[in-house]
Amino acid sequence: MRNLTYCYIYDNQLTGTVPETLGNLSELEYIDFGGNMLSGDLPQAVTSSSWWQKSGWVCISQNSPGGFNFDTFNLYMPDFTATDYKGNTINSASIVSSHKVTLYYIWASWCGYSKAFHPTVSSIYQRYKNHSLEIIGVCYDGAENTADAVNTIESNNMEWPTLMSDPRRISFGGFPTIMAFDENGKLIFHSDVTSRNLLPDFLKEILGEGDSPYESSDFSEDGKVYTLQKASEGNGINVVLMGDAFSDRQVADGTYEKVMRTAADAFFSEEPYASFRNLFNVYYVTTVSQNEGYIDGGSTAFSGYFGSGTHVGGDNNKCMQYASTCPGMTDSLMNEVLIIAMMNSTKYAGTCYFGTSTAYQGDYGRGYGIAYFPIGTSDEELACVLHHEAGGHGFAKLLDEYYYESQGTIPLSEISDNINSRNHYGWGRNVDYTSDPNNVVWSKFISDSRYASEGIGVFEGACTYYKGAYRPTETSIMDANVGGFNAPSREAIYNRIHKLAYGESWQFDYEEFVGWDLNRQGRSEYFCTGKA
Repeated sequence: MRNLTYCYIYDNQLTGTVPETLGNLSELEYIDFGGNMLSGDLPQAVTSSSWWQKSGWVCISQNSPGGFNFDTFNLYMPDFTATDYKGNTINSASIVSSHKVTLYYIWASWCGYSKAFHPTVSSIYQRYKNHSLEIIGVCYDGAENTADAVNTIESNNMEWPTLMSDPRRISFGGFPTIMAFDENGKLIFHSDVTSRNLLPDFLKEILGEGDSPYESSDFSEDGKVYTLQKASEGNGINVVLMGDAFSDRQVADGTYEKVMRTAADAFFSEEPYASFRNLFNVYYVTTVSQNEGYIDGGSTAFSGYFGSGTHVGGDNNKCMQYASTCPGMTDSLMNEVLIIAMMNSTKYAGTCYFGTSTAYQGDYGRGYGIAYFPIGTSDEELACVLHHEAGGHGFAKLLDEYYYESQGTIPLSEISDNINSRNHYGWGRNVDYTSDPNNVVWSKFISDSRYASEGIGVFEGACTYYKGAYRPTETSIMDANVGGFNAPSREAIYNRIHKLAYGESWQFDYEEFVGWDLNRQGRSEYFCTGKA
């Protein structure tokens, strides 16, 4: 096959080693034998061929149990001169030759995996930028999304040069991809071959400890309470904002306060909260963490952590202690407080914890709520997760309306627990466990012709389960963080706001609610996707 020019044998479960005679294909321009189970050394006759520097990038990725000896890849950083997003001219050969390690970081602002990895790359840069490491970023957003790309760059402190297109179109498996090259330009790490999570340890072996992450030294502002607004009517419903993994310098330069005020405005940007903002007391408590952001072995005010999937958490008791210092906060008020704990990270995640005691029963979401979530990469992203975690879960005690097919059918024990919580505390009034439209808890909305345009019905899939749990609408804030709260959720929020503002003597009236609901003026300012 000496005249072969193009060869695609990707993902065919091929085993064994790459034959040296492949290097004899003098007319070959491109080959892709990646995604197989090949292993061993790559022959020099292959990696020295004229086509290897073009094809090798796609060939090196193999499926288990295959895998090549990385030392024989013989791939090099392409030479190019390009202009970054700031208009600065960069030359790859100059950068590579003047640094012990150069990282080539390929990402997209819309990619959740990229968002999750940005903090790792930023922390690597801060640690090693003074220790012979440079990064060349490549954003694949396209010319039409430059604003999103720049916002991502700035919000993640990406101080290195970033290109808005790949000058040499290096092939890669997906976003994000990160490669490392030595001072000779030779490829020494590739996330298509080795997990990108191992990059920090890999660099530590080459570059040592680098600079230590920033640590706070001034804790004088820790625990100070600031009032953003007081209720102008009613008893005053308490919302307390606070942050985790914010340093003293972020408090001093106004970053912390800006996040708190942005979050408060976002909370009241969605109905029914927008119409009844005057019934709330809103405070924020300054918390100074030892470490800025989340690093291995670091220490933060609430010991925030990231679990599997979108699960996050922290020290609930300490959050409650900080909230209890707000003006006029009694034990009974603490039983109904909403705490919004924002994490200084650009990851996408969110988890809410709520609870109460048997002494506080009722039909309107009794109990406190503590909503944890990262601040994300933009004000819009923060608002989207806040609406779901704090407005939906934390305040109204709504349940998730999304599902995963892999979760299967909701267990009977969980159904029993959820119904018990609904009957005793008013939790989860947006989810039911029957498909009968005449018996679901929101049946009155289905039969009310005034809500015909909202698409209210019985849709299977909720509480993360594919079968056995039902939601009122195809989508909503409690499903995909988009489309506003549906009518049953708005009812639950409306009911709880008025009960807390005016006391047990206030009685819910469906027609009064519908009159307000159908004529409400506020609308969401944010349109976003994703779920937590």
